[in-house]
Amino acid sequence: MFVRLKRSGSPGAVREYLQIVESFREQGKVRQRLIATLGRRDELVATGALDDLIRSLTKFSAQSPRNPNSVLIQPHHSQVVRETSVPRPPSSAVMGET
Repeated sequence: MFVRLKRSGSPGAVREYLQIVESFREQGKVRQRLIATLGRRDELVATGALDDLIRSLTKFSAQSPRNPNSVLIQPHHSQVVRETSVPRPPSSAVMGET
């Protein structure tokens, strides 16, 4: 599951909505199923509801702040509070070269 930003409206009055979406396979093809629409992004941010939801969800995360190797992301600002060392593949593997 992931959160998707969905835009709608005319070019002068675009609205952005946050949605929870699930990916799955059906007959060998990847499909997406809308689980819930959380609401308009601007309203969720202005009221603090988005930050409250993020804090609430972190209670159920396997990477809790109590784990010294976890990455803790502050709601809304998306700033890394504690960086961890993550091994990265060689650049040739990323580019598809062998």
